[in-house]
Amino acid sequence: MEEIVTWAQQIGATTVNFQPVNHWTPETYEELWVEEEDSEEFSQVIERLIEMKKKGAPIMNSDEVLRLMLPHFRDEKAPDGVRPCRVGLRNYWIDTRGDVKLCDEFPVIGNVKEESARAIWYGEKAQKVRRDTLNCGKLCLITCVSQKTILDKVKMGLKLLKN
Repeated sequence: MEEIVTWAQQIGATTVNFQPVNHWTPETYEELWVEEEDSEEFSQVIERLIEMKKKGAPIMNSDEVLRLMLPHFRDEKAPDGVRPCRVGLRNYWIDTRGDVKLCDEFPVIGNVKEESARAIWYGEKAQKVRRDTLNCGKLCLITCVSQKTILDKVKMGLKLLKN
């Protein structure tokens, strides 16, 4: 991970935003998942990344999100400070088949080939999934949906402007 930051700086990238893998495929379990025996080393890597960030490295993740990566790999529940999840209130993902989801962890809410986007968004399935996402306790660190404070957003904006 540290080498990715160094490489990104060398090629002139503005920022790096780390995202831990989720349980999507057998490869994520077998090859990419951080196991308990690797947790101490991973924790040290995270702390080195935070130190690099303090020294000006272009790492976009907040310190809190970086430190939550280890609990993510332990399948721990999300702490109250990062809840409720708001993904169901703001996302509308359409896959190649036209199926629409609010979150990968929840069922399809409709298909754009069969009904309008408006009907899907306001439909009964979407309302149920939206309620369920608000109550979800999964420690989800997908960077597009992980919680960011106003201060995090200001810091991100300043970092982008500076670079």
